[in-house]
Parts: sequence; structure tokens; C-alpha cells
Amino acid sequence: MGFRIEWTKGCVNVVYFGECSETEVLTAVVEIQSDFRFDSTHRALHDFGQCRRLNPEPEHLEEIAVRNVGAAVTNPRFRIAVVATHPEVLAMLERFRQLALSPYPLRAFSTVEAASAWLEAVSVT
Repeated sequence: MGFRIEWTKGCVNVVYFGECSETEVLTAVVEIQSDFRFDSTHRALHDFGQCRRLNPEPEHLEEIAVRNVGAAVTNPRFRIAVVATHPEVLAMLERFRQLALSPYPLRAFSTVEAASAWLEAVSVT
């Protein structure tokens, strides 16, 4: 029933746990994009591995996408990896992709290791 944000050099990690909601995802995005470190950070890892349930609130997905468009003005090189195996989280990601509004590359992975490897690879190129 929440999330935790951790900033590291060049990456922001968000760990969701318990019963989650798309409101919490939106809140995390707002907190990240409002932080002074955002413009110098080019990678985000959203880890839903500890999320037992996701309550869908689709109205928030469009707001997240539109916020990403605005954030891309100051941080166009941002990349997003999501760790998810829960069907509700994967369904949320598919709905987000179908909006086709977000300017940031986003990929889903089943492990933190795979997600981190992708983020490292794209940050080098």
C-alpha cells in the first residue's frame, strides 16, 4: 500500500508494495518530475515486484503521459523500465502504451536485473 523512491547516480528507482493504485503511480511520477534531480537523471526503474494488487484508475494514465510530454522539454533523454509480472500491472502498462502519448521509451521486464541491464545499455548509446 505505497511506494518508495530512491535516487541513485543517474537513475531513480520506485518500489511499489502491497496493494497499489494508479493514483500512487501518478503521485510517484509527480514527485519524480518535481524533484531538482530529475533533469540530470536519465533512467527510471519502476519495480512492481512487491505489488500484490493494482487498483486500476485509467483516468490517471493519460495524465501521466501528458506530464511526460511536458517533462521531456527539460529532460528528453529519460528512459523508463518497469519490473512487472502481475497481470493487473501488465494490463496497466498495455493501456498506457495504447495511449501512444508518452515521449519516453518504456519497456517491461520480469526481473530487476534485466531492467537494469536495459537501462544501462540505452544510457551508453
